[in-house]
Amino acid sequence: MALLISPAGAADASAGNDPIPADQVDTALQIIAEIMPGTANRLEKLRENDPKQFHQLLRRVFNQRIGAMVRLKQQDPELFEYDFAERKLESQAYILSRRIKQTDAPDVDPLNDQLRKMLYELFDARLRTREFELTRLEIRLQSLRGQLEQQRQQKQALIDKRYDELLAKAPVNPYPPDPRPAGARPKDDPKTLARPRDDKPITKPLDESSSPGGSGGSALNDEQIDQILAVIAAHRPELAQELRALREHDPEQFSLAMSQHAPRLRKLMLKRRQDPKGFDLKTREQQLHAEAVQLARKVGGKEIYEAQTVREKLRMVLEQQFDARQDLLQHELTKLEKRIDQAHADLESQRAKKDNFVNHRFDNLTRPDKK
Repeated sequence: MALLISPAGAADASAGNDPIPADQVDTALQIIAEIMPGTANRLEKLRENDPKQFHQLLRRVFNQRIGAMVRLKQQDPELFEYDFAERKLESQAYILSRRIKQTDAPDVDPLNDQLRKMLYELFDARLRTREFELTRLEIRLQSLRGQLEQQRQQKQALIDKRYDELLAKAPVNPYPPDPRPAGARPKDDPKTLARPRDDKPITKPLDESSSPGGSGGSALNDEQIDQILAVIAAHRPELAQELRALREHDPEQFSLAMSQHAPRLRKLMLKRRQDPKGFDLKTREQQLHAEAVQLARKVGGKEIYEAQTVREKLRMVLEQQFDARQDLLQHELTKLEKRIDQAHADLESQRAKKDNFVNHRFDNLTRPDKK
């Protein structure tokens, strides 16, 4: 059953042959013992007789099923208890169904009744999980409404505070623009965009590994590259300008540069596809933030008259940024309201299908195995 609320990283199983973190092994074994008793017995025997096979089996089970539960328990113990109750009932129902298939009539009738009762309990457990998640969403909604209203009431004070902060300690730009044309930079220059900040060379260009707009192994066409550069331009205009120059003067270095920024670009492109309006609002707010920071840096280097002009513009930009942030919060609030309305409707629909759920699951669990 899909959760309404997914903690960060809880749904992502660890892939490959990476060892399971030491602090997660005991928790994983405890969960396996409760919901996969047969596998738990195998692991216990292997742990004593064949440690290598033990770790291989544990890693496979962890990656396929248990890892997400372990992370959920660490990140959200309360939600874990609801999810664990569901999974435990599912496991018990499956084990009971195996007994039913091995039992002859009339002894099977009490077991059938027991299975149906267990499936009704499973249905109720699922509803409790959804209700718990829905309650959390409603609490989050109230908090967001309060935050929005509080900021509206304190608009001028918040703008004044931010204005004073920027002028009191204007941040130093950690990545000043390089005066040389992007295409004219030496390839071994550590400042070049084609090198990551730890100065380790990139071995694969973007079209040989993974693309921001899709799955790995597919080359980007010109239209996709233009879209990516447009996204970068919205967040970091200077970077987009340098990338465009690099694309024209040195395509190979351009490909390497795009590879360097691929993880960040993938996230941006995904956000843009999932929520275009929210993406545009967030981009606008970030652009105004960057403009305010740049204006604050300019104040100290100007004559008195010019500095006053810059200060006035800074205040204007901060007001625009405040309004942009309010628009973004309002957008998030509207999305959350729609999500809650849909969750209520889904919950009511599920309540009306209780008997259908039990009958369907019972038939699936007791259907004879294919020979």
